[in-house]
Amino acid sequence: MGTALMVYFWAVVLMLKKAPVVGLLCCIMFVSGAFGAINGPIVQAMPFALPEIRGKYAGSAGGLVSTVGLLCAFLLPIIISSVSKGNYVLNLGLESMIFLLSDVFVLLLPELGPQGEIAKRIAAADRQAVEEKK
Repeated sequence: MGTALMVYFWAVVLMLKKAPVVGLLCCIMFVSGAFGAINGPIVQAMPFALPEIRGKYAGSAGGLVSTVGLLCAFLLPIIISSVSKGNYVLNLGLESMIFLLSDVFVLLLPELGPQGEIAKRIAAADRQAVEEKK
């Protein structure tokens, strides 16, 4: 949803061929950022939800996820701007496609909701740990 909103808002801005007023621009940036960052906490929490990682390797996995995310956040705009060479339409299009690709990867991850496979394994491991303490 965040990707769709981002592409839509920036397509409208590009079709206007001028920057919108400051209030509208702030609204576009806020909505794009808020809905675009929705998958961030999911990806950050993924390593801690995996039974093989949570506990012993949780800190290392979280650091690795953060490092890769920050490297991509630093390098991708540099690479995209060198490829687009000042063409804002191409720049925003490439950034939107990469953002959409990240959403696809998040959708392909195992479900973590209450009915998800990983959530069920975590609940079973927690129940087993409680029973062992008794």
